[in-house]
Amino acid sequence: MASGAGAGIFKAAQKFFRFLRKEEGTAAHARPRPPRFKMKEMEREYRGEHLPAPNKSWTHGSQVQYLDDAARQRYRLTVGSDGRLYDSSGRLFDTRRGTSAWTPDRGRAIYVMDEHGNLYASNTQVIGQFHHSSFLAGGPVAGAGELEVVNGNLMAISRQSGHYKPTPQHLRQVTDHLRGQGLLFGPHHIEWGI
Repeated sequence: MASGAGAGIFKAAQKFFRFLRKEEGTAAHARPRPPRFKMKEMEREYRGEHLPAPNKSWTHGSQVQYLDDAARQRYRLTVGSDGRLYDSSGRLFDTRRGTSAWTPDRGRAIYVMDEHGNLYASNTQVIGQFHHSSFLAGGPVAGAGELEVVNGNLMAISRQSGHYKPTPQHLRQVTDHLRGQGLLFGPHHIEWGI
């Protein structure tokens, strides 16, 4: 054991090395983290769809609604402890009355997943007014497609989105994330094709 001046130097060195470890930890937290999910940008042809553009045929003379954060939360779905999907009001999500551009007669909702793994869905898609791009205001998505849900039970999930054209990898990260949250569904519920 060091005594006198040696003990003082030893304590100062310990304090200095503790400071360095703390600074190293702080610097590690300050570095930007790589994205948790692979993101997909909206297809170029739809840029500006939220602006007045009566001469563009794909807008049908209207503007696509882009949601802000507060409005977006009304469309957020969560996975309950029972392994089912719930809407923002705490009710079991159900798409039996849903309509979408890809499957208008099959009772489906459109959905997107953001970079944090939040899932947003709407039972109503209106061409030229409300699309996959509406949820995140045209921003990139971790996944997009359609959901078929009955009393909170996931019956089908796809990657059908003309605005984003997500890959099978995007659908896989959505399904893996939902399973990780406890959503109950089997491999036969996943529609890999478009």
